[in-house]
Amino acid sequence: MIRIVLADDHTLVRAGLRVLLEGIPDVEVVAEASDGCEALSMPRICVRTWHCWT
Repeated sequence: MIRIVLADDHTLVRAGLRVLLEGIPDVEVVAEASDGCEALSMPRICVRTWHCWT
């Protein structure tokens, strides 16, 4: 399973990417952020869903 955090300042872009990515088997969008700083500052509980960071 590939888990993805989408980070982009355009809500419509994130929504479109989510739709495209969720149509791919073994891909899961676990969170969205409006920029990279927000993505990196997400709570540890979110990061624990990523196997490579636990």
